Amino acid sequence: MTLSGICLPTPAQAEPFLRTGSFRSNKYFYSFVPPASCSLGNKPVQTHLDEINFNSKTIQGYTYGITIDPVRINSLEEFGSPDEVGQKVIDAEAARDGVTEVKLLSAKRMEKSLGSLSCYAIDYRSEGKRGVKIFNTRIYVKDGLLYVLTGQVKESAIEDSDGTLRAEFEKALDSFTVGQSDDHDQKSHLK
Repeated sequence: MTLSGICLPTPAQAEPFLRTGSFRSNKYFYSFVPPASCSLGNKPVQTHLDEINFNSKTIQGYTYGITIDPVRINSLEEFGSPDEVGQKVIDAEAARDGVTEVKLLSAKRMEKSLGSLSCYAIDYRSEGKRGVKIFNTRIYVKDGLLYVLTGQVKESAIEDSDGTLRAEFEKALDSFTVGQSDDHDQKSHLK
């Protein structure tokens, strides 16, 4: 739903989050449990097939975003190894306006892969005119869709905390799962 160019979650999207503190998309079959300090946010312009944001109410620049886009691959491995995908993510970040330096911190296949469904964790540090930020991602490909959860926080916020923010950050990232789509024809988005 848009209002004056601002993308807002529909009532159907927001209701499960507001009731339970977790977010589940029945349309795209994923779930995410953001930290209690985060609230459902909005984005000025929607640029993906589906996207939703969660913003910290207490720490500026601490956010999570979930995006879904159609792709013509059936697995992450078809796109590349974790290191290859990590390099592609780094190259895309380095090309953004105002970014002066990007460093890949880690790129790995998550142990929590669901059956044959792989999850890559790509973590990097980005420095630019808006400061130094840590980005952690969880990436899946399922049924012709690319699912990406990106968490970002200012490096100084993590350094200033006693480790609780880092733990909260990781717990939220690890809560992101992509589920089954047995009764849904997700291929229709490629028409």
